[in-house]
Amino acid sequence: MTKNINELNIFTLVKQIEAITTFKPTDVFKDYDFEALKKANNGRRIEVLSLDPGNSGVKGRSTAGIQISLPNHYITIDDVRDAEDEKPFQHSPEQQTFRLPTFGDPTTYIWGEGARGHENAITTHTSSGRLNSPAFKKLVAMSLAVLVGNMQDGEEVDVVLFVGLPSYQASKLKDKAKEAYKGTYTVIHNGIEKIINVIEVGVLSQPIGTYRFLTLGDNGKKLEGFNDGKKLVDLTKLKLLILDAGGITVDGDIVEKGKVKPEGRASITGFGTTDIFEKIAVKLTDKKEEGVPVRMVQAEAQLTDGEHFSWGRFDTDASEEKKEIIEKMSQDLRQRVGGQWQDLSTIHYSFLVGGGVKFYSDQMQLFDDKIIILDQAHMTNAIGFYKFAMRNALTIVQKYRESNK
Repeated sequence: MTKNINELNIFTLVKQIEAITTFKPTDVFKDYDFEALKKANNGRRIEVLSLDPGNSGVKGRSTAGIQISLPNHYITIDDVRDAEDEKPFQHSPEQQTFRLPTFGDPTTYIWGEGARGHENAITTHTSSGRLNSPAFKKLVAMSLAVLVGNMQDGEEVDVVLFVGLPSYQASKLKDKAKEAYKGTYTVIHNGIEKIINVIEVGVLSQPIGTYRFLTLGDNGKKLEGFNDGKKLVDLTKLKLLILDAGGITVDGDIVEKGKVKPEGRASITGFGTTDIFEKIAVKLTDKKEEGVPVRMVQAEAQLTDGEHFSWGRFDTDASEEKKEIIEKMSQDLRQRVGGQWQDLSTIHYSFLVGGGVKFYSDQMQLFDDKIIILDQAHMTNAIGFYKFAMRNALTIVQKYRESNK
């Protein structure tokens, strides 16, 4: 049963520009004291950000009034223009430009919808070692530059950043994550130099992101309850299953009375969105018969929302291949979930979130009618991290400034 919970979100107030959404913070956080936050930071500009850099895409939100849902890969400027073309590149909402002096890198990169599916895409998805990957660190710098919003050339901004990790990594990698994200980033974004000081980093497990999304308002205060379509229920007192269909895995966690239960945790491999499009790419390569194989990122770019695939002289209706793969993987996933969590009758509500929701939702709801598909399901972790950050930002900044006098 799909539940519409727009009362928990801000999407009636926003203006959509491709996958970068803008909103007016004072309209959303009507009772939040932004001046107190700035005062606590000694009058310096301060922004609160969340970032969920998943393997299926990068999501985030900020007090600067920016929300993003963008690819987890990017390209160089030479990939979108001839090397001898001397005309200045015209950036757009679809193609943001970045140079990264922080990394001593003179390359100009393009990130945004214009990079999605490019054959030379620099990808950042991996199952291990991601925090130390140079490609990933550059993606983080680009994300921060977009989320801090408009700035004067050379201006500095301080940032409180909340990020997430899979629950099986959250405690083990918490300190490494803080170290990886914290520090000063100098980014030239669309020709404007931004100096971004990440002064404090909070790390949450990803299921807690969705839990906070469900139980906190935009200002960080506890909601009266969750509307299940019949009544308001207090999820903080119940047992929940949160299934996060991401780029590489489908992670499941039991959250009971606000606590993640380690014994209810599992990560199901082979069912990420990359697996879906790898299989579709193989099917299309067989159909193509000759030449260079179809790449996963090409299939993902054209078939996430479409049914037609075109590459050079190869032009085909891919609806049957897409349907066949998704139906088979959905059925297999249902079996895996049923085998992994055999006590589903004890769970009050199940929530399916993540980038894979659009592919698995129909079949999963046939399997268990207690599964709820949330509006903007791919954003729930990022928004939940953000709500929790808003709840704690003032205290975090006050403690930081007190310890750095």
